[in-house]
Amino acid sequence: MNNPFHPSKGALLDAWALRWERRIVEHANVVSLNTEPLKQEFLQRYPQQPADKFFVMPNGFDLADFDRLEEEAADERYFTLAHAGFLYGVRDPAPLLQAIEYANQELAGSGRQIRFRQIGDIQLDYDVKERFRTLVSDGSLVIEPPQPYQQCLQALTAADMVVNIQPATRSQVPSKLYDYLAINRPILNITPRDGALGAMVRKYELGELFAFEESEALGQRLVEIVQKDEYSGSFEGYNNRSRFDSRHTAWDLAEKIKALTS
Repeated sequence: MNNPFHPSKGALLDAWALRWERRIVEHANVVSLNTEPLKQEFLQRYPQQPADKFFVMPNGFDLADFDRLEEEAADERYFTLAHAGFLYGVRDPAPLLQAIEYANQELAGSGRQIRFRQIGDIQLDYDVKERFRTLVSDGSLVIEPPQPYQQCLQALTAADMVVNIQPATRSQVPSKLYDYLAINRPILNITPRDGALGAMVRKYELGELFAFEESEALGQRLVEIVQKDEYSGSFEGYNNRSRFDSRHTAWDLAEKIKALTS
Protein backbone atom coordinates (compact mmCIF):
# COMPACT_ATOMS: atom_id res chain seq x y z
CA MET A 1 0.00 0.00 0.00
CA ASN A 2 2.92 2.40 0.44
CA ASN A 3 4.88 1.68 -2.72
CA PRO A 4 6.52 5.06 -3.45
CA PHE A 5 6.42 4.45 -7.21
CA HIS A 6 2.67 3.80 -7.36
CA PRO A 7 0.71 7.06 -7.15
CA SER A 8 -2.72 7.20 -5.57
CA LYS A 9 -5.59 6.08 -7.80
CA GLY A 10 -8.15 7.97 -5.78
CA ALA A 11 -9.70 7.49 -2.35
CA LEU A 12 -12.16 4.80 -3.48
CA LEU A 13 -9.64 2.53 -5.20
CA ASP A 14 -7.02 3.10 -2.48
CA ALA A 15 -9.52 2.04 0.20
CA TRP A 16 -10.52 -1.00 -1.87
CA ALA A 17 -6.88 -2.04 -2.28
CA LEU A 18 -6.20 -1.59 1.44
CA ARG A 19 -9.15 -3.82 2.34
CA TRP A 20 -7.87 -6.54 0.00
CA GLU A 21 -4.35 -6.30 1.37
CA ARG A 22 -5.67 -6.65 4.92
CA ARG A 23 -7.91 -9.56 3.94
CA ILE A 24 -5.04 -11.41 2.25
CA VAL A 25 -2.71 -10.87 5.21
CA GLU A 26 -5.35 -12.03 7.71
CA HIS A 27 -6.10 -15.23 5.78
CA ALA A 28 -2.50 -16.16 4.97
CA ASN A 29 -0.56 -18.65 7.07
CA VAL A 30 2.64 -16.69 6.42
CA VAL A 31 3.52 -13.53 4.53
CA SER A 32 6.87 -13.17 2.76
CA LEU A 33 8.38 -9.72 2.22
CA ASN A 34 11.40 -9.13 0.03
CA THR A 35 13.25 -6.66 2.29
CA GLU A 36 13.64 -6.26 6.04
CA PRO A 37 12.27 -2.66 6.01
CA LEU A 38 9.15 -3.89 4.20
CA LYS A 39 8.67 -6.56 6.86
CA GLN A 40 8.87 -3.87 9.55
CA GLU A 41 6.20 -1.85 7.73
CA PHE A 42 3.84 -4.84 7.71
CA LEU A 43 4.49 -5.52 11.38
CA GLN A 44 3.51 -1.93 12.16
CA ARG A 45 0.48 -1.99 9.86
CA TYR A 46 -0.84 -5.31 11.22
CA PRO A 47 0.11 -5.35 14.93
CA GLN A 48 -2.76 -7.72 15.69
CA GLN A 49 -1.10 -10.46 13.60
CA PRO A 50 1.56 -12.77 15.10
CA ALA A 51 5.01 -11.37 14.39
CA ASP A 52 6.29 -14.75 13.18
CA LYS A 53 3.69 -14.73 10.40
CA PHE A 54 5.99 -12.37 8.48
CA PHE A 55 9.41 -13.34 7.14
CA VAL A 56 11.90 -11.97 4.65
CA MET A 57 12.47 -13.83 1.39
CA PRO A 58 14.75 -11.59 -0.69
CA ASN A 59 14.78 -11.34 -4.44
CA GLY A 60 17.77 -12.91 -6.12
CA PHE A 61 19.17 -14.40 -9.30
CA ASP A 62 19.10 -17.72 -11.11
CA LEU A 63 22.55 -18.41 -12.57
CA ALA A 64 20.95 -20.49 -15.34
CA ASP A 65 19.59 -17.22 -16.78
CA PHE A 66 23.14 -15.93 -17.29
CA ASP A 67 24.84 -18.99 -18.82
CA ARG A 68 24.86 -17.71 -22.39
CA LEU A 69 26.30 -14.27 -21.82
CA GLU A 70 29.22 -13.40 -24.06
CA GLU A 71 31.44 -10.88 -22.35
CA GLU A 72 32.27 -7.76 -24.33
CA ALA A 73 35.90 -6.77 -24.77
CA ALA A 74 36.92 -4.09 -22.26
CA ASP A 75 38.50 -0.78 -23.32
CA GLU A 76 41.81 -0.73 -21.46
CA ARG A 77 42.17 3.04 -21.82
CA TYR A 78 39.43 3.58 -19.26
CA PHE A 79 38.27 2.42 -15.88
CA THR A 80 34.66 1.99 -16.95
CA LEU A 81 31.63 2.48 -14.72
CA ALA A 82 28.42 1.25 -16.36
CA HIS A 83 24.70 1.62 -15.73
CA ALA A 84 21.85 0.22 -17.82
CA GLY A 85 18.42 1.69 -17.28
CA PHE A 86 16.36 4.87 -17.29
CA LEU A 87 17.79 7.84 -15.34
CA TYR A 88 15.14 10.38 -14.40
CA GLY A 89 13.98 12.76 -11.68
CA VAL A 90 15.69 12.00 -8.38
CA ARG A 91 17.65 9.16 -10.01
CA ASP A 92 20.21 11.77 -11.01
CA PRO A 93 23.78 10.81 -12.06
CA ALA A 94 25.17 14.31 -11.29
CA PRO A 95 27.01 13.26 -8.07
CA LEU A 96 28.78 10.49 -9.97
CA LEU A 97 29.62 12.70 -12.95
CA GLN A 98 30.98 15.41 -10.66
CA ALA A 99 33.12 12.77 -8.94
CA ILE A 100 34.43 11.61 -12.33
CA GLU A 101 35.31 15.20 -13.28
CA TYR A 102 37.35 15.51 -10.08
CA ALA A 103 38.96 12.09 -10.43
CA ASN A 104 40.00 12.60 -14.05
CA GLN A 105 41.68 15.88 -13.15
CA GLU A 106 43.63 14.06 -10.44
CA LEU A 107 44.51 11.24 -12.83
CA ALA A 108 45.62 13.52 -15.67
CA GLY A 109 48.87 12.25 -17.14
CA SER A 110 48.54 8.82 -15.55
CA GLY A 111 47.48 7.15 -18.78
CA ARG A 112 44.15 6.01 -17.28
CA GLN A 113 40.88 7.90 -17.09
CA ILE A 114 37.43 7.06 -15.71
CA ARG A 115 34.46 6.71 -18.02
CA PHE A 116 30.74 6.41 -17.28
CA ARG A 117 28.79 4.34 -19.80
CA GLN A 118 25.05 4.97 -19.58
CA ILE A 119 22.84 2.58 -21.56
CA GLY A 120 19.33 4.00 -21.69
CA ASP A 121 17.47 7.28 -21.76
CA ILE A 122 18.10 10.21 -19.44
CA GLN A 123 15.26 12.58 -18.55
CA LEU A 124 16.24 15.23 -16.00
CA ASP A 125 15.37 18.87 -15.35
CA TYR A 126 18.62 19.86 -17.05
CA ASP A 127 20.55 18.86 -20.18
CA VAL A 128 23.14 16.37 -18.93
CA LYS A 129 25.17 16.60 -22.14
CA GLU A 130 25.40 20.37 -21.84
CA ARG A 131 26.13 20.43 -18.12
CA PHE A 132 28.85 17.79 -18.45
CA ARG A 133 29.97 18.66 -21.98
CA THR A 134 33.65 18.28 -21.04
CA LEU A 135 33.08 14.65 -20.08
CA VAL A 136 31.15 14.07 -23.30
CA SER A 137 33.85 15.67 -25.46
CA ASP A 138 36.72 13.68 -23.98
CA GLY A 139 34.86 10.37 -24.01
CA SER A 140 34.39 10.13 -20.23
CA LEU A 141 30.59 10.18 -20.57
CA VAL A 142 29.05 7.85 -23.14
CA ILE A 143 25.26 7.78 -23.49
CA GLU A 144 23.83 4.93 -25.56
CA PRO A 145 20.21 4.24 -26.53
CA PRO A 146 18.18 1.58 -24.68
CA GLN A 147 19.10 -2.00 -25.53
CA PRO A 148 17.42 -5.39 -24.96
CA TYR A 149 17.99 -6.95 -21.56
CA GLN A 150 20.52 -9.58 -22.66
CA GLN A 151 22.57 -7.01 -24.58
CA CYS A 152 22.62 -4.78 -21.49
CA LEU A 153 23.92 -7.64 -19.39
CA GLN A 154 26.65 -8.38 -21.92
CA ALA A 155 27.69 -4.72 -21.93
CA LEU A 156 27.80 -4.68 -18.12
CA THR A 157 30.14 -7.66 -18.02
CA ALA A 158 32.80 -5.50 -19.73
CA ALA A 159 32.64 -2.80 -17.04
CA ASP A 160 35.22 -2.49 -14.31
CA MET A 161 32.40 -1.52 -11.97
CA VAL A 162 28.61 -1.38 -12.29
CA VAL A 163 26.48 1.35 -10.76
CA ASN A 164 23.28 1.62 -8.72
CA ILE A 165 21.79 5.12 -8.52
CA GLN A 166 18.90 4.75 -6.10
CA PRO A 167 17.04 7.59 -4.36
CA ALA A 168 15.68 7.19 -0.86
CA THR A 169 13.23 4.31 -0.71
CA ARG A 170 12.42 2.90 2.69
CA SER A 171 11.48 -0.58 1.61
CA GLN A 172 12.60 -1.25 -1.97
CA VAL A 173 15.83 -2.51 -3.51
CA PRO A 174 16.40 -2.12 -7.29
CA SER A 175 16.27 -5.38 -9.21
CA LYS A 176 19.52 -4.57 -11.02
CA LEU A 177 21.41 -5.27 -7.78
CA TYR A 178 20.69 -8.97 -8.32
CA ASP A 179 21.75 -8.79 -11.97
CA TYR A 180 25.03 -7.27 -10.81
CA LEU A 181 25.55 -10.06 -8.32
CA ALA A 182 24.79 -12.66 -10.98
CA ILE A 183 27.36 -11.30 -13.44
CA ASN A 184 29.77 -10.97 -10.52
CA ARG A 185 31.03 -7.43 -11.07
CA PRO A 186 32.17 -4.87 -8.45
CA ILE A 187 29.28 -2.58 -7.49
CA LEU A 188 29.17 1.14 -6.78
CA ASN A 189 26.00 2.07 -4.89
CA ILE A 190 24.96 5.73 -4.76
CA THR A 191 22.10 5.76 -2.31
CA PRO A 192 21.22 6.93 1.21
CA ARG A 193 22.75 4.74 3.89
CA ASP A 194 19.45 4.43 5.76
CA GLY A 195 17.38 3.34 2.75
CA ALA A 196 16.60 -0.28 1.92
CA LEU A 197 19.47 -0.57 -0.57
CA GLY A 198 21.97 1.17 1.70
CA ALA A 199 21.01 -1.07 4.63
CA MET A 200 21.39 -4.20 2.50
CA VAL A 201 24.76 -3.10 1.13
CA ARG A 202 26.04 -2.44 4.66
CA LYS A 203 24.65 -5.67 6.11
CA TYR A 204 25.91 -8.00 3.39
CA GLU A 205 28.95 -5.95 2.25
CA LEU A 206 27.79 -5.65 -1.36
CA GLY A 207 30.12 -3.03 -2.74
CA GLU A 208 31.07 0.61 -2.41
CA LEU A 209 28.48 2.89 -0.79
CA PHE A 210 28.15 6.66 -1.09
CA ALA A 211 25.27 9.02 -0.40
CA PHE A 212 24.18 11.51 -3.07
CA GLU A 213 25.82 14.39 -1.20
CA GLU A 214 29.21 12.62 -0.99
CA SER A 215 30.43 13.42 -4.48
CA GLU A 216 33.82 14.68 -3.30
CA ALA A 217 34.49 11.58 -1.20
CA LEU A 218 33.38 9.41 -4.12
CA GLY A 219 35.80 11.22 -6.44
CA GLN A 220 38.66 10.60 -4.03
CA ARG A 221 37.74 6.94 -3.74
CA LEU A 222 37.64 6.54 -7.53
CA VAL A 223 41.15 8.01 -7.77
CA GLU A 224 42.32 5.54 -5.13
CA ILE A 225 40.72 2.58 -6.90
CA VAL A 226 42.35 3.43 -10.23
CA GLN A 227 45.77 4.26 -8.78
CA LYS A 228 45.88 1.05 -6.77
CA ASP A 229 44.31 -0.99 -9.58
CA GLU A 230 42.03 -2.52 -6.95
CA TYR A 231 39.53 -4.30 -9.17
CA SER A 232 41.30 -4.97 -12.46
CA GLY A 233 41.48 -8.73 -12.94
CA SER A 234 41.41 -9.46 -9.20
CA PHE A 235 37.75 -9.34 -8.24
CA GLU A 236 36.54 -12.71 -6.98
CA GLY A 237 33.04 -11.72 -5.91
CA TYR A 238 31.37 -10.72 -2.66
CA ASN A 239 31.40 -13.19 0.20
CA ASN A 240 27.63 -12.99 0.69
CA ARG A 241 26.76 -13.29 -3.01
CA SER A 242 25.43 -16.83 -2.62
CA ARG A 243 22.83 -15.56 -0.11
CA PHE A 244 20.90 -14.22 -3.11
CA ASP A 245 21.23 -17.28 -5.33
CA SER A 246 17.67 -18.51 -6.02
CA ARG A 247 18.68 -22.00 -4.89
CA HIS A 248 19.42 -20.62 -1.43
CA THR A 249 16.12 -18.73 -1.37
CA ALA A 250 14.22 -21.83 -2.54
CA TRP A 251 15.79 -23.86 0.29
CA ASP A 252 14.70 -21.27 2.86
CA LEU A 253 11.16 -21.28 1.48
CA ALA A 254 11.02 -25.06 1.51
CA GLU A 255 12.08 -25.11 5.15
CA LYS A 256 9.38 -22.55 5.98
CA ILE A 257 6.70 -24.64 4.25
CA LYS A 258 7.85 -27.82 6.02
CA ALA A 259 7.68 -26.05 9.38
CA LEU A 260 4.12 -24.89 8.65
CA THR A 261 2.89 -28.31 7.58
CA SER A 262 4.61 -30.44 10.23
